Amino acid sequence: MLHPYLRGLSLLLCAGSAQWALGALAQQPDVAAPCPAQMDIGKPYTVQLEANLSTGYRWQLLPATEAVQVQELAPEALYHDGRVGAPVLQTWQLLAKQTVDTDLVWQYVRPWQTDAIAQTATCHIYASR
Repeated sequence: MLHPYLRGLSLLLCAGSAQWALGALAQQPDVAAPCPAQMDIGKPYTVQLEANLSTGYRWQLLPATEAVQVQELAPEALYHDGRVGAPVLQTWQLLAKQTVDTDLVWQYVRPWQTDAIAQTATCHIYASR
């Protein structure tokens, strides 16, 4: 058992490092989404972004044009060794239904904090016949 002084100090250090980590995350620049620049109409494409859902953060796709069908799939664990709080890959399947030239924008947010966006990811897609 830790001495009460040491326990308090370790809690302060943990709280300080957690605040630093969140502050560093909030200051990170936009990330490039791994996306296709050119899509074929009717052919599905996959976009994956790393997230740490245990922190409350998740990627949310802003409403997309009707020309692109978007389906979010179940998150996939990056590590399969039972780690608690390990990062996951959030996955979306994109399907261009018609000619389109648009941007898809994801925001890395805590859904209950609508005014705090930690990161954004933008994917410019183009599909034509």
